Amino acid sequence: MQHWAKEGIAGRGVLIDYASWAEKKGIEYTTFSLHEIRLEDIRAIAKECDITFQKGDLLFIRLGMTKEWDTMTPAQKDAYATSSSPQHAGVEATEDVLRWLWDEGFAAVAGDAISWEVSSFRYPPNKEPHRGTENADP
Repeated sequence: MQHWAKEGIAGRGVLIDYASWAEKKGIEYTTFSLHEIRLEDIRAIAKECDITFQKGDLLFIRLGMTKEWDTMTPAQKDAYATSSSPQHAGVEATEDVLRWLWDEGFAAVAGDAISWEVSSFRYPPNKEPHRGTENADP
Protein backbone atom coordinates (compact mmCIF):
# COMPACT_ATOMS: atom_id res chain seq x y z
CA MET A 1 0.00 0.00 0.00
CA GLN A 2 2.92 2.35 0.67
CA HIS A 3 3.72 2.19 -3.07
CA TRP A 4 0.22 3.39 -3.94
CA ALA A 5 0.45 6.10 -1.28
CA LYS A 6 3.39 7.71 -3.10
CA GLU A 7 0.94 8.89 -5.74
CA GLY A 8 -1.96 9.29 -3.31
CA ILE A 9 -4.93 7.21 -2.33
CA ALA A 10 -8.37 8.67 -2.79
CA GLY A 11 -11.71 7.22 -1.90
CA ARG A 12 -14.68 7.48 0.39
CA GLY A 13 -13.55 6.72 3.92
CA VAL A 14 -15.90 5.38 6.56
CA LEU A 15 -14.90 5.39 10.22
CA ILE A 16 -16.09 2.84 12.74
CA ASP A 17 -15.10 4.46 16.06
CA TYR A 18 -15.05 1.37 18.23
CA ALA A 19 -13.08 3.14 21.00
CA SER A 20 -15.80 5.75 21.58
CA TRP A 21 -18.60 3.21 21.18
CA ALA A 22 -17.01 0.79 23.67
CA GLU A 23 -16.46 3.59 26.20
CA LYS A 24 -20.12 4.62 25.87
CA LYS A 25 -21.18 0.97 26.39
CA GLY A 26 -18.88 0.49 29.42
CA ILE A 27 -16.66 -2.03 27.62
CA GLU A 28 -13.20 -1.93 29.17
CA TYR A 29 -10.18 -3.31 27.34
CA THR A 30 -6.58 -2.63 26.56
CA THR A 31 -5.37 -2.46 22.98
CA PHE A 32 -2.42 -4.62 24.07
CA SER A 33 -4.61 -7.67 24.67
CA LEU A 34 -6.55 -10.23 22.67
CA HIS A 35 -9.71 -8.11 22.82
CA GLU A 36 -11.80 -8.72 19.70
CA ILE A 37 -13.97 -6.29 17.81
CA ARG A 38 -16.77 -8.56 16.69
CA LEU A 39 -18.46 -8.23 13.34
CA GLU A 40 -21.76 -7.71 15.14
CA ASP A 41 -20.16 -4.73 16.96
CA ILE A 42 -19.05 -3.19 13.66
CA ARG A 43 -22.55 -3.62 12.27
CA ALA A 44 -24.11 -2.15 15.43
CA ILE A 45 -21.84 0.92 15.29
CA ALA A 46 -22.60 1.43 11.60
CA LYS A 47 -26.35 1.21 12.31
CA GLU A 48 -26.18 3.59 15.30
CA CYS A 49 -24.18 6.10 13.21
CA ASP A 50 -26.42 5.67 10.16
CA ILE A 51 -23.48 4.51 8.03
CA THR A 52 -24.34 2.83 4.76
CA PHE A 53 -21.38 1.11 3.18
CA GLN A 54 -20.74 1.47 -0.55
CA LYS A 55 -18.60 -0.55 -2.95
CA GLY A 56 -15.07 0.84 -2.97
CA ASP A 57 -15.21 2.34 0.54
CA LEU A 58 -12.05 2.59 2.63
CA LEU A 59 -12.94 1.12 6.04
CA PHE A 60 -11.20 2.60 9.08
CA ILE A 61 -11.55 1.05 12.53
CA ARG A 62 -10.51 3.19 15.52
CA LEU A 63 -9.53 0.99 18.44
CA GLY A 64 -7.81 3.66 20.55
CA MET A 65 -4.26 2.29 20.39
CA THR A 66 -2.53 5.64 19.85
CA LYS A 67 -4.38 7.21 22.77
CA GLU A 68 -3.37 4.30 25.02
CA TRP A 69 0.25 4.37 23.81
CA ASP A 70 0.50 8.06 24.67
CA THR A 71 -0.50 7.31 28.29
CA MET A 72 2.07 4.52 28.78
CA THR A 73 5.26 5.08 30.75
CA PRO A 74 8.65 4.48 29.10
CA ALA A 75 8.97 1.31 31.20
CA GLN A 76 5.61 0.01 29.93
CA LYS A 77 6.58 0.77 26.34
CA ASP A 78 9.90 -1.01 26.81
CA ALA A 79 8.18 -4.05 28.35
CA TYR A 80 5.88 -4.22 25.33
CA ALA A 81 8.76 -3.75 22.86
CA THR A 82 10.79 -6.56 24.42
CA SER A 83 7.91 -9.01 24.87
CA SER A 84 8.39 -12.33 23.11
CA SER A 85 4.61 -12.78 22.83
CA PRO A 86 2.96 -9.40 22.22
CA GLN A 87 -0.81 -9.26 22.02
CA HIS A 88 -2.81 -6.88 19.85
CA ALA A 89 -6.52 -6.19 20.01
CA GLY A 90 -8.29 -5.95 16.68
CA VAL A 91 -11.11 -7.16 14.49
CA GLU A 92 -12.04 -10.81 15.02
CA ALA A 93 -10.16 -13.04 12.58
CA THR A 94 -13.05 -15.09 11.25
CA GLU A 95 -14.30 -16.29 7.92
CA ASP A 96 -17.50 -14.34 8.54
CA VAL A 97 -15.53 -11.07 8.67
CA LEU A 98 -13.63 -12.02 5.53
CA ARG A 99 -16.88 -12.77 3.66
CA TRP A 100 -18.47 -9.55 4.94
CA LEU A 101 -15.49 -7.44 3.78
CA TRP A 102 -15.69 -9.09 0.36
CA ASP A 103 -19.47 -8.80 0.08
CA GLU A 104 -19.42 -5.11 1.08
CA GLY A 105 -16.75 -4.46 -1.56
CA PHE A 106 -14.30 -2.51 0.58
CA ALA A 107 -11.29 -1.27 -1.38
CA ALA A 108 -9.06 -1.22 1.72
CA VAL A 109 -9.15 -1.58 5.49
CA ALA A 110 -7.03 0.26 8.03
CA GLY A 111 -7.01 1.38 11.62
CA ASP A 112 -5.01 2.77 14.48
CA ALA A 113 -4.10 -0.63 15.91
CA ILE A 114 -0.80 -2.46 15.45
CA SER A 115 -2.57 -5.22 13.57
CA TRP A 116 -5.98 -4.95 11.95
CA GLU A 117 -7.08 -8.36 13.17
CA VAL A 118 -6.69 -9.51 16.75
CA SER A 119 -3.25 -11.05 17.01
CA SER A 120 -1.10 -13.01 19.37
CA PHE A 121 2.29 -13.59 17.87
CA ARG A 122 4.95 -15.78 19.37
CA TYR A 123 8.47 -15.87 18.02
CA PRO A 124 9.94 -19.36 17.62
CA PRO A 125 12.63 -20.19 20.18
CA ASN A 126 15.97 -18.55 19.36
CA LYS A 127 14.35 -16.50 16.57
CA GLU A 128 13.37 -13.36 18.47
CA PRO A 129 14.51 -10.18 16.75
CA HIS A 130 17.05 -8.05 18.50
CA ARG A 131 16.52 -4.33 18.64
CA GLY A 132 17.70 -2.69 15.47
CA THR A 133 18.12 -5.97 13.59
CA GLU A 134 14.49 -6.75 12.69
CA ASN A 135 15.17 -6.07 9.01
CA ALA A 136 18.70 -7.44 8.89
CA ASP A 137 19.59 -10.35 6.66
CA PRO A 138 20.17 -13.67 8.47
